[in-house]
Amino acid sequence: MSVNTKLTLSVDAAVIRRAKAFARQRSKSLSRLVEEYLRFVSTESEHSPPISSRVLAVADSLNLPPGATYDHLKEQYLRDKLLGGERAQDTD
Repeated sequence: MSVNTKLTLSVDAAVIRRAKAFARQRSKSLSRLVEEYLRFVSTESEHSPPISSRVLAVADSLNLPPGATYDHLKEQYLRDKLLGGERAQDTD
């Protein structure tokens, strides 16, 4: 049995509006949407299937930005998908 814990976040108001609309369209609460996102990004990638040589060849042809990592690209994809293209500014 898991116990829900409250979490306070500071998020741009426009992002919240879009995220709430996105959640409504999918008949989910914003809390559920955030939980699913956090569960997804915090899952160990060691359970991912191996990448075939064909996929690697395609990836090499994509002209990715220097220093791009799988985790960065995955996060960027999820932001686009879940927040309608909103990109958070890197703060590190």
